[in-house]
Amino acid sequence: MSFLGEVAQPTAHIPNRNYAWQKGGSLSAKSKALVKGPFREEPQQQSHWAVRVRTMAEGAHCRRLGRLSAELRAAVPCAAAATTYDHAAADDEHDAVSEQLAAIGPAFAHLGTPVPLGAVGAMRDSSPLLGRAEAGAALRARLDTDGYLLLREALGRSAVVAAREQLLARRSEEADSAALMTAESVPLVHDVLRRGPMESIFETLLGGPVRSFDYTWLRSKQPGGAPDASNPHCDSIFMARGSQDLVTAWTPFSDIPLDSGGLMVLEDSYRRARYGDSSIEPLAEYARIDIDSHCESDAASERAVAAANAEGRGLAEEEQAAIWAARTANLRFPRNSPDFRGTGGGNGALADAHSILEHRVAGRWLTAPYEMGDVLLFSMWTLHSSTDNNGSTERLSTDTRYQLTSEQFDQRWMGEQAKRNVNPHSYAASALSQSAVRC
Repeated sequence: MSFLGEVAQPTAHIPNRNYAWQKGGSLSAKSKALVKGPFREEPQQQSHWAVRVRTMAEGAHCRRLGRLSAELRAAVPCAAAATTYDHAAADDEHDAVSEQLAAIGPAFAHLGTPVPLGAVGAMRDSSPLLGRAEAGAALRARLDTDGYLLLREALGRSAVVAAREQLLARRSEEADSAALMTAESVPLVHDVLRRGPMESIFETLLGGPVRSFDYTWLRSKQPGGAPDASNPHCDSIFMARGSQDLVTAWTPFSDIPLDSGGLMVLEDSYRRARYGDSSIEPLAEYARIDIDSHCESDAASERAVAAANAEGRGLAEEEQAAIWAARTANLRFPRNSPDFRGTGGGNGALADAHSILEHRVAGRWLTAPYEMGDVLLFSMWTLHSSTDNNGSTERLSTDTRYQLTSEQFDQRWMGEQAKRNVNPHSYAASALSQSAVRC
């Protein structure tokens, strides 16, 4: 199967798809002459190549240009970067993932419903870039193209396995994840996440001294097929009050086959969310929401949180339910598309993974099997999600967020305040366990 794959034809009434043709002049006359069909036709009338070349000219698919003719590559501005792309390796990755997905079939599911395999692609491995002389520039360019970096074996398997054993031993003694995930409690985990190869990778990627948020997110998904996948979301809505170049490191502390609840990223979502026009691009509008501002503007929620903090307790069940209802009522987005409304509600999700595909918000869901020692980096502007754990073992992973120390930090995730934060990806599960809470 070709790495180019098939492109979903855009739908005329989706504003973010129409926007590409409203821009019109982004291609040179020579480029337009090389594709079939009038470039300003309605989107559903565009030829396959008109759709593809328009997308590549926006910078989202430069990596695929090596499959085009030399004449067409020369006509598209970003073609030079594509000449160094290893298409054979990309095909191998795609074929391997396709074969594994075909074998597990409906076990690759999101919230109990199988994900259509034709809408799933393989992530590309960026770990070879770490060995280049100009590794930092290469990593930054790829992150700004793909929105993610999959780095195989970058952290060293033995170090992660040792940290996992320490984490499991301490978890049996400490139920509160905020207390569990301190450097004093699990120093080997701290070393994996904040020192050694991880710190070096981020300094190379970001080009200077770096620091992570003080809060570490611990994720556990038990096997058995419970529909507990995380819904698609961008981290920007939770943590954009500081650096706009914040990068998440998703680190598996277990081996995670494709049927065991690993992460997916939405192809092309990063560039749409970060650089899109929020007045007509649903992802751009959604990614600029600050979820806490909705709670902070709700008087009842604010009073409930203040009372819980003053009394040194977690939210009562009825308080939690009221805050959830307020968030759900306030967070219906995007508002600029009459044909697509986000359904995630109070937890900050845009919608479920199936709706994202149905409405063609961007491209395919990209994923991979993960092993201990791998790390997946992605921008806070990248829409990502997970699948259900239909495997046989627990899926264990962590999230840490890195940025340059020279840039402003989002203080909600630093120092003592970080210890009081409710985990934004699993609000209902964590709110009652916190000694103090935020909305």
